[in-house]
Amino acid sequence: MPKLLVLDLKGALFHNGRPRPYCKQFLAYCYRNFDVAFFSSAHRETGEALLNTVLTPDQRVKTVFTWFRDRTRPDPEPVNSYDTIKLLSDVFNDQDVNYRQKYHEGNTIICDDSSRKVRFNHSQNVLLVEEWTGNSKDEVLKRVGYNLMDKFKHLKQLY
Repeated sequence: MPKLLVLDLKGALFHNGRPRPYCKQFLAYCYRNFDVAFFSSAHRETGEALLNTVLTPDQRVKTVFTWFRDRTRPDPEPVNSYDTIKLLSDVFNDQDVNYRQKYHEGNTIICDDSSRKVRFNHSQNVLLVEEWTGNSKDEVLKRVGYNLMDKFKHLKQLY
């Protein structure tokens, strides 16, 4: 059964245009074990530029989708006027991404640093990571792979 991992960019993997420590190793692990996609509230140009700094050509080809700010939704309870949310139901219902209906709540996890942006998804489909603020000694991504495997095992038991 496929496992879809939807990754955030800014805050989770990048800060001020710099990749988080262990980012490339983490992505290599993800591409070996999961179907990988990106869903960011960054503008397309910014997000593509960030991805170009860390993805190999092979990873680019294997990426299921890259969605940016234009695919987010306005936050119905905004703190700021520009706040957005990310809904996995948009992924599941998208005919281009999920035309074979192989992705669903039983095999998809969104990994983000913002609980506000993913709060309308089921908690079993969300893995929150600490926002990276630029600390060069950060090791969060070294641990996230294990958390993902546990989360996917838990999903399999639920569905």
